[in-house]
Amino acid sequence: MSSSCTSSIPSEPSRARYGYVTSGTLGIRVGFEEYELAPGGSIAFDSSSPHRLWAIGDEPVHAVWVVIGRKADPRGE
Repeated sequence: MSSSCTSSIPSEPSRARYGYVTSGTLGIRVGFEEYELAPGGSIAFDSSSPHRLWAIGDEPVHAVWVVIGRKADPRGE
């Protein structure tokens, strides 16, 4: 596993997800690949790929996520 991962994002921006870990350790599986992101680690992937996130260890994970092209939650309107 690497501390940072970047992948090719398709030209269609509605499928892009970007994450940056600020504290804790984040486990992430995208498709069949698994990554471990420590503070300062980042990832970008096509959100149509199956993915799963989890905290590694006892410390909570704090991260910043940007999702491009996602429709707004109607409950917030």
